[in-house]
Amino acid sequence: MTADIPNNIGARIRARRIELELSQEKLGELSGYLQCQVSGWERGANEPRMKAIRALCGALKCDPTWLAFGTEPETDNEPDDGSGQEQDLDADRDTYLHNSSKGNR
Repeated sequence: MTADIPNNIGARIRARRIELELSQEKLGELSGYLQCQVSGWERGANEPRMKAIRALCGALKCDPTWLAFGTEPETDNEPDDGSGQEQDLDADRDTYLHNSSKGNR
């Protein structure tokens, strides 16, 4: 992924899309959303909800933590043991929405 992490989710979506040489239309097709929605997210007109973030991550082949928050997930280099202790983005949803509503993107 890009060396310099863009400071908001729209910029991260755009940077990763360009890095993968995808058009907004193609990203929309791959993620199940419309090109105009992708454009709105990239411009900062609105922000994707968690369901859209997950779909975008599949299409953009990136980690949800990076896309949503601009940070790489912590790794312990151990395989998932199925214990359910891996980071859950839903637990951070309230923080994400709270910061977004304050303009802290």
